[in-house]
Amino acid sequence: MACVKRRRGRWVVDFRDQDGKRRWQSYKTRDEADTALSKLTPAVREGTYRAPAELPTLEAVARDWFATKAGHRVSSQAGWQVHLDVHIVPALGKRRIDHVSVADVDAFREDRRAAGLAPQTVNKLLTTLAAVFTFAQRRELVTRNPAAVAERCRLNADELAMAMQPDAEAEDTDESVNPDDVLSPEEAASLIAAAAPGFDKAFLLTAVLTGARVGELTGLSWDDVNFNTGRLSIRRSVSWAKLRGQKDSKPRFYEPKTTAGKRTIDLAPELVSALKPWKLACPKGPFNLVFPNLDGTVRHRTTITYGTLRPALKAAALRQVTLHSLRHTCASALILAGTDCLEVAKFLGHAKPTVTMSVYAHWFNTRKTTGTMSAVAGAVFRTSGNAPEAASEKGLRDGMGR
Repeated sequence: MACVKRRRGRWVVDFRDQDGKRRWQSYKTRDEADTALSKLTPAVREGTYRAPAELPTLEAVARDWFATKAGHRVSSQAGWQVHLDVHIVPALGKRRIDHVSVADVDAFREDRRAAGLAPQTVNKLLTTLAAVFTFAQRRELVTRNPAAVAERCRLNADELAMAMQPDAEAEDTDESVNPDDVLSPEEAASLIAAAAPGFDKAFLLTAVLTGARVGELTGLSWDDVNFNTGRLSIRRSVSWAKLRGQKDSKPRFYEPKTTAGKRTIDLAPELVSALKPWKLACPKGPFNLVFPNLDGTVRHRTTITYGTLRPALKAAALRQVTLHSLRHTCASALILAGTDCLEVAKFLGHAKPTVTMSVYAHWFNTRKTTGTMSAVAGAVFRTSGNAPEAASEKGLRDGMGR
């Protein structure tokens, strides 16, 4: 039977585990020993007891957790791999899984911030760390998740660094946009006019007039383009992501991550007129792609950046922007044209309109809304016909004297 004993100046919990093996755990005080016994008894009864010396390190648990993610998108796996290999394991990996405390996680957060990582990036690291501990809880290695309760970084609390440039090879994610990185409608027209005929002009025009992500455009099939209805369907996206250590990457087709990502876009007449002749000249291939390589295979975004976008920017005497900037050009033009936020979100494939508001706050805040209050007044008094009459100066004085 389990009991607490005094032995050689220490308090020892003497018990047998669920397999009948005799165990001893020593503590400095009687209270610590009693507390440990109160936790050990139900763990042994439920068959979940693990000897502390047998518990794995955080690194070992993290590797086991990552092994369960083999069925996820390579881009997601690559992100988690960087989180573990570059940040989490070097900082906390050697600690036993049950020895990582909330204070340790807090220190890890502050260390990553001091290293120059953005608050959003640090929060993503903490989310991955919390997922590892959730996995450990399911394996009954720990009873608590210190990363889940640790405080997250406050967002938008830092000064903005001047002349920050977006990464041309970054994944197609929408974060708050710098207006200087977005072409105006007039600049977009100049870009398209300066583009070489054929692939270049067709691709840039489609990017600007659909707002589709680069991966969505390179994964677009002619089966997704309906000239009869004048509509284009976004059904898939191409990812070139690879895991750390892999030498070569290959294109992989995925469905959009959210339901909103699957969408249908109305084609402008100008775009229909450009795509019809391009379809006749477009290289044929196994995937029937709209914007393929010359042999019909998937074209990489880097090839499009250096072979299509930058020559057109140079010919039009425009500043350097990325391919993803063309999506922002489309979105900003929609907003400035007075398009409702819900419609813009639906057009872009955002899961929530709040994402659209956050990403394009600059354009929503600067959009002119002349006559808005007049429109409100008209709506209030249109049906009743009881619009207030202009008061005379005498009437105002009389009213103030009441």
